[in-house]
Amino acid sequence: MAVDSAGDLWVAVWGGGGMQRICANGSGADFVEVGPSHVTSLAFSGPGLDVAVVTTSHLLLDDDERRQSPHAGAVFTMALGVTGLRAHSRKPLDLHHVTVDL
Repeated sequence: MAVDSAGDLWVAVWGGGGMQRICANGSGADFVEVGPSHVTSLAFSGPGLDVAVVTTSHLLLDDDERRQSPHAGAVFTMALGVTGLRAHSRKPLDLHHVTVDL
């Protein structure tokens, strides 16, 4: 899953061959076809966070399905016409080593 700058949620659809966009404002949803049936994840990348990186899987496909979907298991990049949100950076935790005598 990933969220774009409009607050829309993008979900990889395992067995569905693409990604579902669920609009934050409730105006509807779009489906973007990727190709292979087993889409596993997506993230926004690139300097402008305007490139979707989409992963797929060939697992659970039988030999015929693998022949029909030779790109299953590949990583795809595509422009969706939206930009993603930058991940929040967090200050590293200041962990102190504590020794306890038992």
